Amino acid sequence: MMSSRSQRGFTLVELLVVATILAVLFGLVLSGMRRNDGSVRGVAQQFAALLRLTQARALGKETGAALIIESDADGGATVSEAEPLPLIECTVSSFPPAAAGVAYPTSNQIGLTVLNGVADDLKLGYKMRYYAGAAATSSQRRGSPISDWYAFRSTAPPNATVSFQAASGQTSRNAYWPPVTGCGGCCGRTPPPPTGLIACVARYPARGGVTLRFPKAATIDLRYSGTGNEPGTTWGSLDGKGAIGVAFDRLGGLEALMQRVPVGASLPSADTPIDPSEPVYFLIVDRNERLKTDRKLATETGLWVVIHPQTGQVNVAANVPQAGADAAALAAARANARKSLDIGK
Repeated sequence: MMSSRSQRGFTLVELLVVATILAVLFGLVLSGMRRNDGSVRGVAQQFAALLRLTQARALGKETGAALIIESDADGGATVSEAEPLPLIECTVSSFPPAAAGVAYPTSNQIGLTVLNGVADDLKLGYKMRYYAGAAATSSQRRGSPISDWYAFRSTAPPNATVSFQAASGQTSRNAYWPPVTGCGGCCGRTPPPPTGLIACVARYPARGGVTLRFPKAATIDLRYSGTGNEPGTTWGSLDGKGAIGVAFDRLGGLEALMQRVPVGASLPSADTPIDPSEPVYFLIVDRNERLKTDRKLATETGLWVVIHPQTGQVNVAANVPQAGADAAALAAARANARKSLDIGK
């Protein structure tokens, strides 16, 4: 399943324009933070502005840009700027053989040889894609992808497990494992590229300085923040999932939603980040209401900050108070928030 996004590069003039816009936006965001009145609306607008600034910073950068959201024990939250680390380039030293007429497995065990670092770097990888052969330079090599991005995990480098991203809709019917091509794994095997397979692994972003510290009056309610409409799923609620990462790609789209982002000396958990196919929602509420479990989605002052998965568009929408807090109530509240998006409603 190949990505449909354009691979066109950015000109020098375009990059200079983006740099200028970034400087202006950064100044506006910092100015807005200094003027913060602590209200739910003020906090929601600042958080949305910070997401838009991160999207702008990602434009033209191969590894994009990201934010990391961390909550504390009493319901507060901080947002830190995060820099995605350079991709780990590897040669594929071992790959399981593919048999004709057999459906693709949902995951594969592979061996890798790291070209631009050490094997232990792979422990912080979360996704990987294949490229055709060893070109003269990294940029030329990365111009020849032969697969989409797959979920990646390596607990015993240089070996790793590469899996279809089920949460993003990848299956054996719409994705394939190189060097196999064909119809859902039931066709013959195609030889690998004559120059071999190259793999590039994306790492979790590194946390930078705190950019926004939510005041005592308002915060993010992670119980009702997430993607999709089912709070009981892994991604329907972000509560209790540790540090949350929001990453944008070089074209401004939402590149990944992350849970339990490793900070400090920690290592990632088993919750592989996803490329969301639905909007991502964050509910901003009065902190006193956040601490009242009986209030749930009934808040009249709460606001949703919504991110469109493909365009990266960020909007702020009012919360329609709900009587309950089940899946139906959450779906109704998010449906109204989704109406604020111009595209892909």
